[in-house]
Amino acid sequence: MSRDRPASSSGHSPNVILWRRFVEPLLSDRFAFLLTAALCAVTAVAGGGMRLGATTSTEMGMLIASGAVVAAAFVAAPAPRRLYGALPVAGMLVLTAIAAWSITWAINPSDAWIDANRHLAYLAASAYGQEQVRQSVEEIKRAADAGIRSVLIADIGVLSLFGRLREAEVLPGDMQAKVSASFPVTNASTAALLEQLGANTLNLAPDLTLAQIASVRAAVAIPVDIYVEGPDLTGGIVRLHEIDEIVRVAAPVYVKFGLRNAPDIYPSGTHLERTGIELSRERVRRAQIGVEAIRRTFPDEPASLPGAPDLAIPVEP
Repeated sequence: MSRDRPASSSGHSPNVILWRRFVEPLLSDRFAFLLTAALCAVTAVAGGGMRLGATTSTEMGMLIASGAVVAAAFVAAPAPRRLYGALPVAGMLVLTAIAAWSITWAINPSDAWIDANRHLAYLAASAYGQEQVRQSVEEIKRAADAGIRSVLIADIGVLSLFGRLREAEVLPGDMQAKVSASFPVTNASTAALLEQLGANTLNLAPDLTLAQIASVRAAVAIPVDIYVEGPDLTGGIVRLHEIDEIVRVAAPVYVKFGLRNAPDIYPSGTHLERTGIELSRERVRRAQIGVEAIRRTFPDEPASLPGAPDLAIPVEP
């Protein structure tokens, strides 16, 4: 018997007693029912949805509580029992079974978890089912017939169809495809693939490092867009202080100005007209700050002017 684990009067080590007294009862049907009820209550009360602030405190509380339970179970486990992470994995399986979620095991976790957390706020605007693909293509054709020469695409399948239709002259040859910020480009390989499929401009993820932005620029020749101030729904990134460096590594680049701490008014209308005007004025003010920053660092470098060749200016229908 180990010297540092003295036996109790019952002949069992202290850890065995702790395990049987506190942990094994948690494996009962009653505890499973209580856990299910607690999770349902949290879901009903916490709310949140896309409002990140409302969910943060709930997530932190659940993480801390679950971490404490896992730590206690690990400490209380009998010495011969080696869990090697089995208990946290089992807990995750239970939670996903209760919530009817699926699990995908990341084959390359490392820093990918950091990026996943950064981009949790993005809402992927993919085309769901072939019916939405058809609707997207019809909308593109409608825009072309109306004289529009640029469409915003957030689905890789729709982008592929767009490129083939333009190549087949079903769409005008000067029709452009901008990859939406809802489908942010995060690496050079994806950027090169999107360019091959027919993209004319790309929206980069706003939190890419300067080195990552430079790698995308080295992989593609088309212009890129990047938010130096992003709306809250895209993470609320603010990089006004890096505008000159972003221009240096990414040009040709279109620097974009969203607004943090601003209401999401899409789809807009006359009922939101005043709010839309005020938000637009503030965006113009932010853009002026950006222009001044660029001129201080690059006073002699050319910038896009009205009517620039790469702009998709509408034509007569």
